[in-house]
Amino acid sequence: MGLTLVLISHDLSVVRHMCDRVAVMYEGKIVELEANETLYSSPGHPYTKELLAAVPGARRDRRTILR
Repeated sequence: MGLTLVLISHDLSVVRHMCDRVAVMYEGKIVELEANETLYSSPGHPYTKELLAAVPGARRDRRTILR
């Protein structure tokens, strides 16, 4: 259909089900832009890791200090 939708959310559980590609912004800048499954299987930025840890039911090993 050639349709593009921009979804802005802090809830990555919703984003996972609705998006093919995900951009994570931190302090007004895109810090990570990946295909959906790549981002969820191996997040690279500490803020992305914190967002994923905040998903209900997510396992938290330890907190990351963001500066």
